[in-house]
Amino acid sequence: MQNEPESLEEVPVWRGVHSRELSLVPVAIFRDPFIRGPHKMVLCDARNRDGTPATGSRREECLRVMEAVKDQKPWFGFEQEFVLKTLEGLPFGWSSATAPPAGASAQVGLERVFGRDISLSHYNACVYAGIKMAGAAGEAMPAQWEFQVGPSEGIALGDHAWMARYILLRVCEDFGLVPIFSAKPVEGSRWANGGHMNFSTESMREEGGLRCIHEAIERLSQRHTQHMALYGGPENQQRLNTIGINSDFNTFSWATANRKSSVRVPGHVSQRGQGYLEDRRPAADCDPYLVCKALVQTCCPVPGLYGPGPDLLQPRSQDLISSV
Repeated sequence: MQNEPESLEEVPVWRGVHSRELSLVPVAIFRDPFIRGPHKMVLCDARNRDGTPATGSRREECLRVMEAVKDQKPWFGFEQEFVLKTLEGLPFGWSSATAPPAGASAQVGLERVFGRDISLSHYNACVYAGIKMAGAAGEAMPAQWEFQVGPSEGIALGDHAWMARYILLRVCEDFGLVPIFSAKPVEGSRWANGGHMNFSTESMREEGGLRCIHEAIERLSQRHTQHMALYGGPENQQRLNTIGINSDFNTFSWATANRKSSVRVPGHVSQRGQGYLEDRRPAADCDPYLVCKALVQTCCPVPGLYGPGPDLLQPRSQDLISSV
């Protein structure tokens, strides 16, 4: 392009990509935090020659669902955990496969915290790009971090979460490290990576919305198996093993102010009687588009979106970030 695009509509479709002749259709535009200046980064939806979504692309179906419920104003907030590893496969800062002493997530000190500069660099890059960031924090496992995207309405959460993941990969290149999204980043360990999704509709956020939250949780309890099929790779079953603050993969549970449940109602939400719920089941390698789509299909009472039909919550092997 000869000029800086002022809108997404000015960005052309890129055709003839890959040996399968895919087209890249622009869907979201961000400032480029690496080259900066007038340069942009464009998130694209990959399409086959006939216009259908390419293998692994689930944005379009998520968008259709979001359009159907846009009057309910669904909001999402995504908590993306990851572990920094070296090219040799060890978590950053570890001298062996045995973890250094760990404690609370909010620690300080060079002997306890590994990768704070990477987390902050990533956060600043995302803010510059225009991604709606809610925060970043260290986790209990040394070299494990988290960033939060949102709250975002509708399809925007998936767009911003995927671009934030891309920026993290780019930032880690400069530090010679690799971010790991696997649900079980250290084999045989109690440590795990989650991708918790916070969700609400306008009725949940209004006065008396706690009743709507409880109704949504009841719907979620009826479709636990279908959701688990979409919430990450096979390691998610190892992650949700009831150890620590993890729930049971095979059994749905919910509670107020209890992080060991499948779905949590935060204590302050219960006290105020309005707000949101936290679905703690998704793994870090989930596809945010699929998680958002599943929550809306199950929780929002819109004809054609809620029901047991296989077309509503149909997982595919290419749905996982680890296989893209």
